[in-house]
Amino acid sequence: MSGEVDIGANRIGRIGLGTVQWGLDYGVANDSGRPSGDVVKDILRNAWQVGANLLDTAAAYGEAEELIGGLRQADAFEVVTKTLPYYPEVAGGRARIELVIEGFERSLSRLRRDRVYGLLVHHCDELLAAHGPELWSRLARLKDEGRVRRVGVSVYTPEQLERLLASFPIDMVQFPFNVFDQRFLRTGFFDRLHRAGVEVHVRSAFLQGVALMPEGALPPYLSELAPIHADWRRETAATGMSFVGGALGFCLQHPAVSRVIVGCDTVEQVGMLFKAAVEGYLELSDIDRFDVRDPNLIDPRKWPPRS
Repeated sequence: MSGEVDIGANRIGRIGLGTVQWGLDYGVANDSGRPSGDVVKDILRNAWQVGANLLDTAAAYGEAEELIGGLRQADAFEVVTKTLPYYPEVAGGRARIELVIEGFERSLSRLRRDRVYGLLVHHCDELLAAHGPELWSRLARLKDEGRVRRVGVSVYTPEQLERLLASFPIDMVQFPFNVFDQRFLRTGFFDRLHRAGVEVHVRSAFLQGVALMPEGALPPYLSELAPIHADWRRETAATGMSFVGGALGFCLQHPAVSRVIVGCDTVEQVGMLFKAAVEGYLELSDIDRFDVRDPNLIDPRKWPPRS
């Protein structure tokens, strides 16, 4: 019995709380908008009690950093934040680098911290541009100064990650991964990153809530996903697992995944999420049949904007 508890606690410890919806209206399945500060307090209190210890945020997440910094309940959590958005209109690589560093200083001020666990380059185009090596050098200096423990990058595609790994000693990487979006698994990056000691954080475990939508409820622009979506829900239901547990278990079953970043808007979601995290791992009969290759279906950047 003690072994089962340890395994469950380990799964819960591998969940990081995403905070984008604390600062912005976010997610195709989110109809309730941003939670209040009091709700976030309760989310943090309950998440900490069950074993969560990391928050994922960004300078671009509206008021999220400031909210985190103003709540004592957040003090116990490690924080990963991200650099400012890419500003191609700013002339000169040196000017862009200074924007990034100044933005990080503002993030620390909003978070009311002297250091953070991780700093990710939010838009990898910054590192792939001509000034990328100099930018990386400045970020590495922050690590040497003890202000950041791990430095890395957020990416969308395996092609981006391939180019970055060839040029920079990345400590941490974040990318999308879910039962419908298996690109990084299919291309061998999980094993490769695990062997290299790179800390892997995956996001979009529910594909912005799409994996949890009832059968037949997908928006029209995802209609081509409907048959695969229905198939996955039927197979998950047949195992007796919840849909939240199935989606989380699909991500957590991979040893290379250090953290699965998921968002909570309500205290009830915290309980559901962490209960689901210890359900087990979803044994799908053939995961390849759920692997969607059309980026228009699995990349939310290509979806119509929320009205």
